[in-house]
Amino acid sequence: MDRSDVEQERNCVKQGIQRSSENLRHRFSDDLFYGNALTE
Repeated sequence: MDRSDVEQERNCVKQGIQRSSENLRHRFSDDLFYGNALTE
């Protein structure tokens, strides 16, 4: 594997992690919002 290939791979993984954590954050805040709406 080339060094640049490794760098690209690492960037892809990093972006994937960022994307999934953003999705988790959105889902989590949605759960909190709906949870609060339900309890009131």
